[in-house]
Formats: sequence, structure tokens, C-alpha cells
Amino acid sequence: TDVYAYGYLLFEIITLKPLFPKNVKGRDEIISFVLGGGRPEIDSKQWPESFVQILKQCWETDQNDRPSFKAIQHKYPSISIHLMCSDEIGRRVVELAWSEYQKISESILFDDFINHFKTAVGNVVEEIGNDRWRPRNRTLHWKCLSAVLRDPFHDTVSLERFCDVVCWFGPLKPIDKFFKRLVATITKPYFHGFLIESKAEKALSSYWNSFSSKRVTFVYIFGCDGTFKLLYLDTVGSLNKYNIYNKGGYFMVENNDDHFETFGSVHRYLRVRLKLKKALPDSPFSGIR
Repeated sequence: TDVYAYGYLLFEIITLKPLFPKNVKGRDEIISFVLGGGRPEIDSKQWPESFVQILKQCWETDQNDRPSFKAIQHKYPSISIHLMCSDEIGRRVVELAWSEYQKISESILFDDFINHFKTAVGNVVEEIGNDRWRPRNRTLHWKCLSAVLRDPFHDTVSLERFCDVVCWFGPLKPIDKFFKRLVATITKPYFHGFLIESKAEKALSSYWNSFSSKRVTFVYIFGCDGTFKLLYLDTVGSLNKYNIYNKGGYFMVENNDDHFETFGSVHRYLRVRLKLKKALPDSPFSGIR
């Protein structure tokens, strides 16, 4: 029963969805639902197969068919990787780069990561054709990848940061389009990347107040869970925010079903719609050439 309950707990924490259908209410109805074989609904298209399988195993009717906590613990690293990085090539990179480490929470040296990255992506070269992959001649690509991945103080890369980058700019196949999205986004003068939201708000306020004739000032930054965020102050100084998502290699704006191939096209759309005028200056990526 402990393993069964753990499956429920894991489901709620990861999916943030209710355990039972809306029409199942109260103790008696829940007991009847469970004893009748009812289980929380898992969208196998949305969640990794390893995660779906461990939940189903935890919820087996016969407790002898359920895994032990030791078995669950043994599978947890691979399940975590699958949950954090849904990209197939991204998981290849992770498996190579972190295979020598006991804990996936450990960071690895940037140079070691790049070697593993090239090895993993090198397998894709054979699939997509060598003519579309010439990274050694594209110094700007590596500079941009370093700018978003590398911890400048320790010269390391964390698994969490790599998975975030894949969410922001993936998929990794075809690799040339991944780099195109990466470079074309972070080299924009209005993109400030890892600027903390609270600091972005203060910087925008100061910049907005520097104009005698008030303009709509704005900045784009990285958001949480693979999103980007637009922050802007309108002509009366009110703060507004928009979330931007990467879905399958296309950018999407919240409350809009349109797909944009580049971040620049997202900005052109929002610039017209919101009358964006003055971008926060001094992007931290402005020196990348």
C-alpha cells in the first residue's frame, strides 16, 4: 500500500492534476472507483514512457506485482532525465555527459560537456547529412551555446541548465535549426537572457523614467519551465507581461495560436500589437560576435 500511495503522490507532484475524475466525490465513491480498477488518467503522449510505466506498476491490483522502493529508486535517475529532457537527442547527450557521475545533480566541466555533445550530435550527422552540419566552422554557434550553458565562475554545465536550453531552443534535430534559433534569439539587442525578473522590472522602471515623453519600454528574458518572458511598461508606467513558448521548434505567444519560426518574428508581432518602442539597453549578449 505504501508503494501504491507513492504512485499517487508522484502523479500529483509531476502532473499537477487531480487523482480522480470530477464525478468521483467522497470516500465511498473513491473506494468504489479504486476497487473497480479505476486509476488516474495518464496521457502517454505527454509523459515519458518510463514515467508512465512506473506509475502503472505502482498501481497494480496485486501488491506482489508492485515494485519495491529500492527498485523505484534504481529507476529514478533515468525517469528524472526523461522528465527533464523530452528531446531524444538531448537524452543522448545527457546519457553520455553524465554517465560517469553518480549523481545527475552534479555539474560537469564545460569542455567535457562539449566533447560529449559533439559525440551525441555526431550520430545525427549521419542521419541528416554532413552538408548541414559544420559546427567547427561556426564559431558564433559555440559562443552562443557557451553563453547560455556555461557557469562562468566554475566553467561547468548543469543538467538542469542543459535541459532548459533544449526546452528554449529545441528540438536538437535537425541540429542546424537548433543553432539557428539559439543564435538568432540571444544576439537580439532586446534579449537579456538570465536577467532576474525583479531586476528587469527595476531596470525597466529606471529606463522608462529617463524619457520626458513616456515610451513603451520593454525587455525579453528567459522564463521558467522552458518559456521566455516579455516585460514592458506602457505609456502610463503599468507593468505588463507576456509568456512565449517553444513548441516543437516554433515559437508561440500566450493566448495566440499562431506559430512563429523565429524569435524575431515573435517580436515583430508583439511590437506592432503592443506598440513597443524602447528596448532596455546593454544586453549581456551584445558582445557576442
